[in-house]
Amino acid sequence: FSLAGAVLGTTISFYLAKLLGHDAVRLFFGKDKTAYYLGRLNSKRAYTIVFIIYLIPGLPKDLVSYIAGVSEMRFKPFLVVSLIGRLPGMCASLLIGDLYLHDHFVAMGIVAALAVIAFIVCIARREVIKTRIDRLYDRISK
Repeated sequence: FSLAGAVLGTTISFYLAKLLGHDAVRLFFGKDKTAYYLGRLNSKRAYTIVFIIYLIPGLPKDLVSYIAGVSEMRFKPFLVVSLIGRLPGMCASLLIGDLYLHDHFVAMGIVAALAVIAFIVCIARREVIKTRIDRLYDRISK
């Protein structure tokens, strides 16, 4: 169900943005943020950048789905890459639920703590992550 929900949400975001166009996306997310992500999603390494964004907890996945809809990206590769990037986080969430269901509370606590630590580290280091993505973008766009 989680995977189906991710597919459905990503599909709706992508095609809604395509239907509404650049102006609507700029209205919702702002000119600067839209231009920033649109530049990256129209680069040669766009699918790599999407994978990294979806892999790292705390980065703006919904924003990327909408901007991908107005970018030059094709839907099927975007969907596949975004889902592969989401899998580790989804698997961790499902593992926590399964551990809870089977009363493995210590293991559940360990996995949950690791997930929270990963989230906090990614949030705290988001500027470093953003800088590295920018460097990757700069290397490819030259």
